Amino acid sequence: MLEENGVTFIGPKADTIKEMGDKIRSKMIAEKAGVKHIPGFVGAIRDEQHLLEVAHSIGYPVMVKAAHGGGGKGMRRANNDEELIEGYRLSLAEARTAFNSSVMLVEKFIEDPRHIEFQVLGDAHGNAVYVFERECSVQRRNQKLVEEAPSTFLTPEQRERIGSEAVAIAKISRYQNAGTVEFLMGKDGQHYYLEMNTRLQVEHPITEMISGLDLVEQQIRVAAGLPLEIKQSDLKINGWAVESRVCAEDPLNNFLPSVGPLTKFIPPKDVRVDLGFVEGDNITIYYDSLLAKVISHGANRKEALEIQKRALDSTVIRGINHNICFLREVMEHPKFVAGQLTTNFIAQNFPKGFTGHILTASEKQALISAAMAVYTRQKFVEASVSPTDIQDLVSSRLTDLHMVAKLDGEEAERFNFSVLGSQEDEDGNVGFEAQLNPDGTDNVIPVQFASTYVPSEIVFEVQSQDKIYTLQTVTTQRGASKFTLSFMGTHFDFEVYTKRERELNQFMPEPEVIDLTKSVISPMPGSVAHLRVKPGDQVAAGQELIVLEAMKMQNSLKALKPSVVKAVHVKHGDTVAADQLLIELE
Repeated sequence: MLEENGVTFIGPKADTIKEMGDKIRSKMIAEKAGVKHIPGFVGAIRDEQHLLEVAHSIGYPVMVKAAHGGGGKGMRRANNDEELIEGYRLSLAEARTAFNSSVMLVEKFIEDPRHIEFQVLGDAHGNAVYVFERECSVQRRNQKLVEEAPSTFLTPEQRERIGSEAVAIAKISRYQNAGTVEFLMGKDGQHYYLEMNTRLQVEHPITEMISGLDLVEQQIRVAAGLPLEIKQSDLKINGWAVESRVCAEDPLNNFLPSVGPLTKFIPPKDVRVDLGFVEGDNITIYYDSLLAKVISHGANRKEALEIQKRALDSTVIRGINHNICFLREVMEHPKFVAGQLTTNFIAQNFPKGFTGHILTASEKQALISAAMAVYTRQKFVEASVSPTDIQDLVSSRLTDLHMVAKLDGEEAERFNFSVLGSQEDEDGNVGFEAQLNPDGTDNVIPVQFASTYVPSEIVFEVQSQDKIYTLQTVTTQRGASKFTLSFMGTHFDFEVYTKRERELNQFMPEPEVIDLTKSVISPMPGSVAHLRVKPGDQVAAGQELIVLEAMKMQNSLKALKPSVVKAVHVKHGDTVAADQLLIELE
């Protein structure tokens, strides 16, 4: 309509979007350009019987996906007929909701591939260039979480060869403006055309960082009819860039979406941050879960990762669950650090799901030191004394203290500690001298550390064993006797007792444990997309009971064991809250 009315759209032409946005048609175009695509059925699936016939002809595992999809939605892997039918139904429902399309295709699933994409620019004068590649292999639900440029995998020769193929596809499709040609690369180095995204993608900033180009400026120039000023030989890679997608979801609960008011949102400083929300906004079930992109750039990959880690540690989000703890874990993972990436990175390295960061010995000491700093500085404020004049406070209130914390698994660890002294330097950093005694042992550990913590600030640093860590205070209660710290993205709870409080604590009653094994509880806010059972139905273990939709993703809830449906408390189309009772079983 814009073209018909003489309005210039800053993007590709309508015909190009239509052709390349159709995964079936784009495969045909790739064939014309001499670029091989993933083996599969180049055509639309008619029905479930046809689906099974196609899958059997290709051979499992296969990928069923929406022909007009994108962003990881409307696609599922299947290893057998049962998974294929279920995946087809869920993906079809997502495709109808997100893309208003029912056209589905099936292709061979490439085992343990890398997801590498090439940025292209084309103009109206037949010119096209590739602006290097982006590695996008760290994904959950086929959606990217961490991207970097360049890739750790490609050789200069591979970069030039695949980049040339991306340009060939852009030229044969008469592509104008910015776009992305995506490839999957197998372990053997073989690459396959996946699709072309006819837009500026979420991860475009890392390309800008290493190339020095402003891609949006290039889009505007092309739309104005100007020829590209840059030639392929002009483009050089400068350093390394990493992008993390900060999302409203709970990685400790299978990355389920999280909604609600964004009560506090403080982006990190000294890095590029592209924001979708600001503090006070309400996160709803109706949109994608992406909150912000944190982009770091360094002279090399190691530097870019260190900057990224500090930025994630200082990103403050309150009111909803978010995935920073998982992003932080990825940055520390030995295989990620080594560049050993595939699209199965999460499944292979977190087979039982993500349960939080496991502290090393030095990290544990740094975290305990930070907890002692928080408690001590709070007591300085309460007593209205400066850190340089605390001896009376130390001798009367900061000795023979008891700390309880869950630092490694479910069991609480207990420590006795005393603060022996403190001194503040001219920059406001406070150095501490303390001693720590793990409960039940005679092992007294002298500890020295420094901290920038002040009660009025959320983000602070602690220096322990000559290494600096960035932390956050999440909550503080009862005059800092109970508080939560965010360390490397994971929350850790602390309680500090005086000697008398510890004596009395044994009389506190244990909280009641509620049995929820006979209830199906909503793990997230959402809407009821499908209700599969009614009261009186007998269900088998693993049988689907209800499908919830949130943030354009469908999530199937299944029976854990053979049961009978006692009651159903919702109906199709209902909006449900997190922890709402959906179905009762007996």
